[in-house]
Amino acid sequence: MGEKLVSVLMVNYNHEDTLAETIQSVLNQTYSNFQFIIVDDGSTDRSCAIIESFQDERIELYKREENEHICVATNYGFAKVKGDYLARIDSDDLWYPDKLEKQLLFMEEHPECSVCFTWCDLIDEYGNNINELEKSLLKLYESETLEQEQWLRKFYFEGNCLAHPAVLMKREVLENIGKFTLAYRQLHDFDYWVRIAKQYKIYVIQERLIAVRRFIDKQQTKKMQVLHRRKTIQEYSMNLWTYTLIFLRECQIKFF
Repeated sequence: MGEKLVSVLMVNYNHEDTLAETIQSVLNQTYSNFQFIIVDDGSTDRSCAIIESFQDERIELYKREENEHICVATNYGFAKVKGDYLARIDSDDLWYPDKLEKQLLFMEEHPECSVCFTWCDLIDEYGNNINELEKSLLKLYESETLEQEQWLRKFYFEGNCLAHPAVLMKREVLENIGKFTLAYRQLHDFDYWVRIAKQYKIYVIQERLIAVRRFIDKQQTKKMQVLHRRKTIQEYSMNLWTYTLIFLRECQIKFF
């Protein structure tokens, strides 16, 4: 297992308050053979200075002059991946120390597994555990390993039930699925999971190995909630319509 290189990709924009803790959670992994790609998407705060304060040769910082788009920055990072595996983390979330080690061991014991997720804890902007306050969201993230068609049904009837920073995938998945779709701003990861589920079985380790941060106490966040919700519904509808058309086209081909 120690021979496998893991590429960890993080995209950051103006998260100076949480960035150092997130980076440290990656560097503290018990599995240490990884490439840590950090793409800063034109931050105007102290983000780059914070990243540069970490003296670790595994960190590769790529500074983009202007803030463009989460998908543009992520696709830029995809091109830098060198590892046998790819893991993702957002710049405000946390990994527990044995996250990578346990996922790699699981995938080694299950060679048919190409994509693996874990359960998560939920924390607020101050790092407090809010599992009890966000029971419905926590329950949504408590998925189990399903067959491909079951995942697609779950996605469209229940929503995005996979936490982005929980993913670990073989590099071949990235090569086969390709880049993020630029049309998405809220549901770029959801669209990616749907695309993966059409080709791969998604496995879930039912253990909380990460913490996903929720910003629940900021006025700016509350003011943006309605706009984000509208955008999410719009992108969800677009995604469903896109794959409905693909399904109908495939059925027509089979029928005729």
